[in-house]
Amino acid sequence: MIGTDRTGERTWRAWLGVGDSASLTQLDLAEFGSASAARSWVEQRIRAVRSHPNVSVFGSIDLGEYVGTRWEPAAGPGLDADLVDGRVRWRRPGE
Repeated sequence: MIGTDRTGERTWRAWLGVGDSASLTQLDLAEFGSASAARSWVEQRIRAVRSHPNVSVFGSIDLGEYVGTRWEPAAGPGLDADLVDGRVRWRRPGE
């Protein structure tokens, strides 16, 4: 739907990345109609990505709304996910 006016459409955006203290690389991005679907996607993907020493894999979900063709995040914080001891840990940004 590139170029299509989607004004008012609310979606959950999920993304997956890897990084260290110096840099961040986005690996993948997807949109979903619900928070549970976005979380499930992140949890499946985060477990599948293999980390190297000193490199972390993480994910995030945020609610947003389209203004024309541009997706704008909602005012409230989303959720961030980390892989800790083989388990996905969800938290609010900054916690």
